[in-house]
Amino acid sequence: MKKVKVVTVGAGTGQATLLTALCSYHHLIDITAIVSVSDNGGHSGLLREMYHIPQVGDGRQCLLALSPGGEKKLLYEKRSDDGHSVGNEVLAELTLQYGSIARAFEILGHKVNSLGQVLPVTTEYVDIAARLQDGNHVVGEWQIIDRKSRLPIDELYLVPKVEAYAGSIMAVQEADYIIIAPGSLRTGIISCLLAQGMCQAVRSTPAIVIFVVNLMTQPGQTDDFSAQDHLNEFARYAGRYPDFAILNHGPIPQYLIEHYASIGSEPIRGSITVPKVRALCGDFTPAANNYRAREERIGAFKKWTHLLVHDGRVLANTIIDIINGRST
Repeated sequence: MKKVKVVTVGAGTGQATLLTALCSYHHLIDITAIVSVSDNGGHSGLLREMYHIPQVGDGRQCLLALSPGGEKKLLYEKRSDDGHSVGNEVLAELTLQYGSIARAFEILGHKVNSLGQVLPVTTEYVDIAARLQDGNHVVGEWQIIDRKSRLPIDELYLVPKVEAYAGSIMAVQEADYIIIAPGSLRTGIISCLLAQGMCQAVRSTPAIVIFVVNLMTQPGQTDDFSAQDHLNEFARYAGRYPDFAILNHGPIPQYLIEHYASIGSEPIRGSITVPKVRALCGDFTPAANNYRAREERIGAFKKWTHLLVHDGRVLANTIIDIINGRST
């Protein structure tokens, strides 16, 4: 039986959570992950600046998420005491050796026996930038997030303008389903759409587009955003609304709400009011007794908390139900 072609679009942690769960269905679906490469934080941000290469960390997370396991996966998951990632350093070395981050992803994918492929949205060095409501410009993902001014963002763009990777464009054009993964809406998802050729591909693809709405807002990016705001922002840059939107209506424990509130984040509320978008609501938070306290980024690399992510199994099952026509 011919496999269904599924393409995910996003950044690191949220997309990796989804990919890990989708691997359970690798016998039914052909998985391709398209990742942003403009994150300038963490260890991969350090390597990015040191070698003037695209950011490798999000791709590493997705490649390891698609790996069935084994000693090689464990090797590339390792971090030193100062937070340096073995996988990031290997990908940086491969990118320099072959002159292509796409080739680096391909090689590491073979090493970890990846059950799908990971593609960069562009093979060029690039930053995400924002024009604020007062006309000022901020360049760099973490400069946008950490800015003292919380003036609304009027427009996002890339510096410099770059072409999307041809392989990523082709993957979108040939996909049966495109999943906009949970993650940083503006600096991850929209950063992907801004690579020249990508939004045109997403807008014109015959694929069904599924948008997974985040569980929490992100300070500096989606302050006060409702579920509808997320879809509106996606549509502004993609030139289309998704066909399906997946929303969490499950309860979030109070201690986690308080934890996120301390950094200016809150649960995403609201409904979807676009008539042509089919909204699927469910409980996508892990069961209370199954919360994993995800290890925070180490030392100077600690930038954002990943304590709460979607229940990957429930999310993947919902997506497979859409593919099989069983969604209600």
